[in-house]
Amino acid sequence: MILALPILIVAQTGRPFDAPALMATISSSQVNESSGIAPSRTYAGEYYTHNDSGDSARFFRVGPNGDIRGTYTLRGVQARDWEDMASARIDGKNYLYFGDIGDNDSKYKSVFIYRVEEPNGTGNQEISDFQKYEVKYPGGPRNAETLMVDPKTGDIWIVEKKTGSGSIYRLRKPGKSGSYKFERKGSISFPDGLAPMRVITGGAVAPDGKHLVLRTYAFAYEFPIPSKMESFLETTCSRIQTPPQVQGEAICYTLDSNKLVTTSEGTPCALWGILAR
Repeated sequence: MILALPILIVAQTGRPFDAPALMATISSSQVNESSGIAPSRTYAGEYYTHNDSGDSARFFRVGPNGDIRGTYTLRGVQARDWEDMASARIDGKNYLYFGDIGDNDSKYKSVFIYRVEEPNGTGNQEISDFQKYEVKYPGGPRNAETLMVDPKTGDIWIVEKKTGSGSIYRLRKPGKSGSYKFERKGSISFPDGLAPMRVITGGAVAPDGKHLVLRTYAFAYEFPIPSKMESFLETTCSRIQTPPQVQGEAICYTLDSNKLVTTSEGTPCALWGILAR
């Protein structure tokens, strides 16, 4: 059976959001290219973030006031181009996922996703217990900056960063470290703004599994998830105004699923909140 792969041109419907409001500022120079963000499932009101390409394989825990409460490094890992992250509670455990999925020149035969059980404690820590997934795309290399995890299934979703129509890929819930393959599930495009502003630079699934958000350099777009994750491809969405940012990429939900949190590259790094009404 051949399934049609939809190209979605979005409409502007769905739940409304307030204007962006500044939550905190990360003043540490360690966070200079925040490219992914996700809420902690262990520490209320705290978040994790990581830098873009050029940094080591590390991530940071950020307190409500923007202070760095922990710096964590994956032992033996070379970060190529970390572009996005996610957090999810799967099988009773709190996990963080990191996508080494950037490939501006579309030259890598495979990309890497790391799954780490959320660490405890503060300060500098080196982590040696994690899963490493080496994943190939059907049809050759792709450049992506969006990684999402379905909290209901543990499946991992990737959205291609491409002017025009970006493909959407799923990796069914992986287990042990090893080699895997993505399956293509569809494609998506946005009509708002000049072409360079329409590329998809980040995304997240709400912890309650009822919505997901994708963002571009100009806006964010929230989609309802009526049933299965892929059903969002058949829905329309809310267009959300993001704050003025030099290069906004990272976005996530708060744990109650009612607010978006976004950051931008550069230092100091501002955390903005966008509340759903």
